Amino acid sequence: MQFELPPVPMRLPLLGHPETARIEEECYRWARPYLIAYFGNEECADRYILQRMAYWACLCYPHMLDDRCVTLPNIMIPAGICDDSFSRPGIQESLDRTGALRRSWLAMLDGEPVDPGFHAGRMLRDALAPAWPQMSPDLAGRYRDAYRDVIASAVTEADARIHDDLLPFDDYMELRLTNLFGYWATCQTEYALGCDLTEELDTDKALAKARDLAIHHMTLVNDLYSFPKEYEAGEAMNCMWILMRTEALPLQRAVNRLVELIGQTEEMFSRTCSEVVGGAGAVHPAVPAYLKELGHLISGNLHYHSLTTRYHGDDASEGSGRKSGTVTIKPLGTVHAPRNPHAADRAH
Repeated sequence: MQFELPPVPMRLPLLGHPETARIEEECYRWARPYLIAYFGNEECADRYILQRMAYWACLCYPHMLDDRCVTLPNIMIPAGICDDSFSRPGIQESLDRTGALRRSWLAMLDGEPVDPGFHAGRMLRDALAPAWPQMSPDLAGRYRDAYRDVIASAVTEADARIHDDLLPFDDYMELRLTNLFGYWATCQTEYALGCDLTEELDTDKALAKARDLAIHHMTLVNDLYSFPKEYEAGEAMNCMWILMRTEALPLQRAVNRLVELIGQTEEMFSRTCSEVVGGAGAVHPAVPAYLKELGHLISGNLHYHSLTTRYHGDDASEGSGRKSGTVTIKPLGTVHAPRNPHAADRAH
């Protein structure tokens, strides 16, 4: 199948960390032994590195402080593995095995000893270790809770996939605030900048709305670009399915509607930011920088999704990325079942 991707709007400025190349090199060198242990071979590990998860961090947190400019991108790689581990063959078809994997991830976050064979868990534990002391207690608590919510939702997603359940659109978008790493990603914004806005986000409704709109934008962009990959992997948590089923839209109209929603959400985010900084009340000194970085989360996430091999396959080329044009839904290979048969033979 094919569809035409209309031009995806991106009005907020795109910026990358000035030392992106060095950071990526350090991150992938650190991650590679863990990935080899997880996949069981070098080919699948190197294929995973080509997704450039650390690049996502450099785009979305371009002003991260020097003392965490490697730690934060390091965290991104096991975060991706955590997400992918629940769609691993033999896991996603079983509620029991999904529940067991969820318990292993949650135990790791709770500080329990990690099974030496749980390579993905060891990787996340070691990535997070230098970050915890750099967070305030309130931020660390919210960060841990946000990660727990992502992992805890895995059984809910598996149940929906097995029973072919789809939520109404608004309920789905509310759920994605937590289970698409949304609150976690915006906690990382605070961590990147070295601030803690726990109280402000609790008391300032406009500020919390701006954060939630940034997450909604992440969700819509993710669902637009990940749809072919998730279609192949048999994953049902995507608003494209909701638009096609609940609104009876054909594929092309669902794509058009989703792109329209992406543009509207970006506009609402910008208006809400203006309300926050232009209001009558006093603004916490860190809020303007936080809102600016959320804007980079929006533009950086969109740019990353437009070009990564994670969503465009191993043949995706470097450059400006795909923000419009003809998209063909075809087998791309998943991280656990590469299109390359030699990698697939050795992966487990």
